[in-house]
Amino acid sequence: MNSTKIVDPFIEAAITALVDKKALNIMLLDVKGLSTITDHLVIAEGFVDRHAMALAQNCEQSLKDMGKPVFKHEGVHSGEWIVLDFFEFMVHIFAPGYRDRYDLEKLWPEAKLIDISNLIKSDSEV
Repeated sequence: MNSTKIVDPFIEAAITALVDKKALNIMLLDVKGLSTITDHLVIAEGFVDRHAMALAQNCEQSLKDMGKPVFKHEGVHSGEWIVLDFFEFMVHIFAPGYRDRYDLEKLWPEAKLIDISNLIKSDSEV
């Protein structure tokens, strides 16, 4: 996986919304030309299922406030694997253990890993 920079403000807003609510292991993949359903995947984890649901709610609301409502969402009531579809990108949020089970990163080994380190701050940097 090669590393590139983010160019979409909505993707940046989605990642920022996840960071604001303390999501774990956030990753952004460029799957343009590899996937027929979207161009980018944001993948993250919550501490527990309720945390995953709160992450999804915050992400969905943040983008709606920017004029980018979610097209479709799945799993928001169970919190095990939540998918927010914004057409050009999708946000996948997992409860513990589910990310490893489905291993989305391995479905697209040719995907470009996009550097999001500028959006993720550790507690010591805040």
